[in-house]
Amino acid sequence: MKKILFLAVLATFVCGDLISEGEKAYNNSDYEKAIELYNKACDDGNFDGCYKLGYIYENISDIKQGHKKAIEFYKKVCDGGDPEGCFRVGVLYEYGNDIELDYKKAKEFYKKTSELYKKASEQYKKACDEGDANGCYKLGNLYSAGNGIERDYKKANEFYSKACDGGEIDACFNLGFSYKFGEGTKKDYKKAIDFFKKACDGGNIDGCDNVGNLYSDNNVYNAEFDYKKAIDFFKKACDGGISESCFKLGTIYEEGFGVDRDYKKIFKYFSKACDEKIEDACFKIGFMYYNGIGVKQDYKKASEFYKVACSYGVMDACFNIGTMYDKGIGVKQDHEKASEYFNRACLLGKSEVCSDD
Repeated sequence: MKKILFLAVLATFVCGDLISEGEKAYNNSDYEKAIELYNKACDDGNFDGCYKLGYIYENISDIKQGHKKAIEFYKKVCDGGDPEGCFRVGVLYEYGNDIELDYKKAKEFYKKTSELYKKASEQYKKACDEGDANGCYKLGNLYSAGNGIERDYKKANEFYSKACDGGEIDACFNLGFSYKFGEGTKKDYKKAIDFFKKACDGGNIDGCDNVGNLYSDNNVYNAEFDYKKAIDFFKKACDGGISESCFKLGTIYEEGFGVDRDYKKIFKYFSKACDEKIEDACFKIGFMYYNGIGVKQDYKKASEFYKVACSYGVMDACFNIGTMYDKGIGVKQDHEKASEYFNRACLLGKSEVCSDD
């Protein structure tokens, strides 16, 4: 997880419920609902909603003419004075799909981006000096990203600290990130935990996930090691829509790290992770059904989950479903399909099923 560097628009309106509900829908992969909610926010003058619409249209690949629509919404953000909107327009004119590339326009929007960042830095500095925590946070973002001013992680952390003290939760998260990775300061995992906790308590779900990581991986972080605490924070993150946290919970209960092995919870959390396209989770659910571990043995369901995991590129899932077709286990025997899955497993690295042809 990267630092949170989204620059909120200079002039915004209060549509927090629409934005937060849109974020929930987006995290649940309900893009149609997210678009509906963000559209309402954007129509009400909330440029944050416009930006998030642009982001969806730019990054969700199955939306027709997505980049064309993304430009439309990013331009609204740009016209509202947010340099990030201008920058995204420039990027799409230079590299976008399903639109006519226009390097001259890209250059114009990059120039406007630079001008607005410089103007923004002056405004954010003034706001911060007057005690506006959000202004401090935004100025910290500019220093961290090197937008409009020379990159300086140390100064970024100074402004993040002011912003965090003033209640800007995302600034607390960014400080945690800085202490975790040593950006502009010495690595300090205990301080990282403190700031990630503060972010988590304030509703930043990524903060919860990061606390869980720091508590659960002593070999990497050499921080306070406590799986029970890790579980508490991973649960918050999982409930908040971070599928990787659901997978980590399943793994903790599967391995019995700090807790008794609990197959109901293993199945619960791997299922949630699989629903969010965590490929290894789908493989593990298939394995549980195939072997009757924690659930009633069901070869048909095992085959379904192995197919999903294989479609995500899990080598052993392709091999296992190939074996099931080869032997007619849970599926109708079909040597041709078996061969297709074995070939895919081969391409993914399972050398023992590669044919000599």
